[in-house]
Amino acid sequence: MAKVLVLGGAGYIGSHTVYELIDEGFKVAIIDNLETGHRGAIHPKAVFY
Repeated sequence: MAKVLVLGGAGYIGSHTVYELIDEGFKVAIIDNLETGHRGAIHPKAVFY
């Protein structure tokens, strides 16, 4: 299983990208400072930093 790091994964585009990656079977880690992103947009299976 491949692993992917998504920067800005709590924003609109990043969160949709994360959902697609997880649906395709990737393990995803997100780095986001939540300045413009939202904690509620983070996929529950993603690791958040």
